[in-house]
Amino acid sequence: MTSVKEMLQELSPNGVDFKALSEVATVQNGRRVTKSTMEASPGKFTVWHGGEKPMGVYSKSNCEPNTTLIANTGSIGYTQWTAEACWCSDACTMVKSKDTDVLLDKYIYYYLMDNNYTIQGYKRIAGIPTLDVDRLCKFLIPIPPLPVQEEIVRILDTFTELTAELTAELTARRKQYEYYRDLLLTFGDEV
Repeated sequence: MTSVKEMLQELSPNGVDFKALSEVATVQNGRRVTKSTMEASPGKFTVWHGGEKPMGVYSKSNCEPNTTLIANTGSIGYTQWTAEACWCSDACTMVKSKDTDVLLDKYIYYYLMDNNYTIQGYKRIAGIPTLDVDRLCKFLIPIPPLPVQEEIVRILDTFTELTAELTAELTARRKQYEYYRDLLLTFGDEV
């Protein structure tokens, strides 16, 4: 797959300006919620904590749709996109564009994903390991023209959809293979 950096070089050959992430996006930690609070107030909003899977559901949301989430404990640096409103716990950092006429939220997500290894390196290891959000705020992000951002998002969205389709097809073919293998290798009582 082509990286965002390579696409930027191709689509903006004259270069682009870079800004600190906190200049162009809000970067804030979520708020604490416990399992007992979630059980006392069940709801429909997914709760993201410091991992790759949701912690549960809750009746409230504190995170708008179309936001990038970064785990700041647990799977530190794990970056994901949420298209729906959700609850972001204190083990998660939300990143949202301050002005979508300047910087698209999905572009931020893809650029941070492309630089995931760097973000994982922002780990503080004093006591409980956490993401150094101050360093994340200073992370430089290129700001190409909006049409370039839209094209990068279009290309990567298409690639993501194709990957999902291929994964589903591969899973279906594996099941089909297992079915026929078991059919061929299962012998009746007469053997």
